[in-house]
Amino acid sequence: MKTTNRTTRSTAKTRGATKRQFPARHKPQAQEFGEGNYQATRNYDRAATAFAHSGAVKPAAKAAAPRTRQEAADMAQAEAEGRARSKGEDPALHLKDFFMDVSKP
Repeated sequence: MKTTNRTTRSTAKTRGATKRQFPARHKPQAQEFGEGNYQATRNYDRAATAFAHSGAVKPAAKAAAPRTRQEAADMAQAEAEGRARSKGEDPALHLKDFFMDVSKP
């Protein structure tokens, strides 16, 4: 009976073969940023809703209003420049019943 030094396929190593390296799983909290950061979106939505319900909107709007005619003219000019680059309003805004009213049950 002849014995061989062969190993099974599962344990055989070929020349130059290396163990497969898989990328480490990412940690969502540490890796999320930019448009894919869902937690930041939730945080922003909560903060914006809290601000809207806080009663601080009118004072903030008053504080942001132009204080001089020159400042008002500068703001109007900046708005006109921004609108000049715009492609216009989304036509879907004017479609009847396009948006759901989430306040209704």
